[in-house]
Amino acid sequence: MTGSPQYSIVVPVYNSAATLAELVERLVHTFENLGEEFEIILVDDRSTDDSWEILKSLKEGRVRGIRLKENSGQIAATTCGMANARGKFIFTLDDDLQYPPEELPKLIAQKKKTGAKIVFGDPEDRKHGPSHDFWVGLGKFFFHSVFMRKYRKINFFTTLRLMDRELFQEGSGKHLFYLWEISPKQMSHIQVRHEARKAGSSGYSLTKLVRYYRPFILYMTKNTIITLFFLFLPGTLFFWARYFLHEIEKPELWSSIFLGGTLLLLLIGSILHTKLKKGRKVNYQIEELTE
Repeated sequence: MTGSPQYSIVVPVYNSAATLAELVERLVHTFENLGEEFEIILVDDRSTDDSWEILKSLKEGRVRGIRLKENSGQIAATTCGMANARGKFIFTLDDDLQYPPEELPKLIAQKKKTGAKIVFGDPEDRKHGPSHDFWVGLGKFFFHSVFMRKYRKINFFTTLRLMDRELFQEGSGKHLFYLWEISPKQMSHIQVRHEARKAGSSGYSLTKLVRYYRPFILYMTKNTIITLFFLFLPGTLFFWARYFLHEIEKPELWSSIFLGGTLLLLLIGSILHTKLKKGRKVNYQIEELTE
C-alpha cells in the first residue's frame, strides 16, 4: 500500500477464530468495491482460542495485527487500534459479524451528506439477546432522557462508528468514550442491519457492561452533583445573608443543612472531577505486531 489510506477499520478481537477470516474477506470486498484505499487493524485482546494464529496467517496485505500483552478490555483494544491507525477516517467495528461489513458504506454516505465529524451505525433490530438489550436500554434511557438530553436524538450506544481522525489523538487528553465533549451538531447516526452472532456468545455480563460504561456513569453522576450544588447554593446564601443582616439571631436548622449539603456536594464534585480526569488514560501494552 502506498501512502496513507483513506479509511482505517479498527476491530478489537477476542475469541473470534470462527469469524475472523470471513470478516476480513467481506471488509476487503466492500472497500475494494468503493475504490477507496483502506487498512484493517485487528487488535487481539489476548484471546484464549486460535484468533491470533489465524490473524497472523491472513495473507491480505492491508491487514495489520496487534496483540496486547494482557487482556485489557474492549475499550483498551479499540483505543490501541485507533492510536495506530493511519487513515484520514476511522471505523470501529466488532469482530462477531453482527454488524455486516456491507453496511459500512451507509455510514460514509451519511457522513458526506451531513458533514458530521462522527457517525454511528444504529441497529434496526438488535440481536444481542434480552439481557444485553435490557441493560443497554436502561443506560440509554438514563443517559438520553435524564442526564444528557441534548444528545437524545443521537444513538451512540453502538460500537459501529465512523469518525474523523482528528477526534482521536493519543496523548491529547481525548478519550473515545468522552463523546459529550463533541457537540451533538457534529454527530449523526443512520440505521444499519444487525444480525445474530454466527459463532460463540456475548462475553458481556452486567459487571462488564458497568465497567464499559463507567465513563458515562461518572459523568452523569458529576452532572447530577453539579445540578444539586446549584440548587443548594441559593438556599445557603439566602439563610446566611439573613443571619449577617441580623434578620435572624442565629442560623436556623435549614441554613446549616443547606451549607453542609453545599460543602458536601462540592467535595464529591471535586472527587468525581479527579476520577474523570484520570479515567481519560486507557492502559494497554503491545506484545506483538504483524506487518
